[in-house]
Amino acid sequence: MPATVVKIRYESNYFNFDGIYPAIKSFFDGTVSTVMRDAPYAGLYFAIYESVKKYERKIAILHDFSLPETAITASSGMIAGLIASYITQPFDMVKTRMQIKPNIYSGFFYTFKKIYKDEGSYGFFKGISLRVLRKGIQASVALSFYEWASNKK
Repeated sequence: MPATVVKIRYESNYFNFDGIYPAIKSFFDGTVSTVMRDAPYAGLYFAIYESVKKYERKIAILHDFSLPETAITASSGMIAGLIASYITQPFDMVKTRMQIKPNIYSGFFYTFKKIYKDEGSYGFFKGISLRVLRKGIQASVALSFYEWASNKK
């Protein structure tokens, strides 16, 4: 909801824009880090999902038990979402800092260096538990629905 984000930023006292153009321009703060987060996330997400799904099926066969396909899909999606979120968390933190405090954090590389210099590696992983939990559940539901919908004839 880009229009809502711009509206809220423009109306808030925190950002103090001199007009609507700077408010609209600020919406693109963190674009590079968003791309740096989302592109690898999508690739990792699907690669991990497919690998875990194959592994779970292989384990079920080796131990001679049956797992419902929905359980395999849901658990594989959850694991994929958790791992991909954890790996891409530093880019999410850079994006978030650039969007929340653009006057302090300007530019992808500057923000990355500043977080590392001021907070060390830990700085990139603050708040990770909420993101990982949300993305894990989201991935589980989305991939379960995807598999269900793609198997409908």
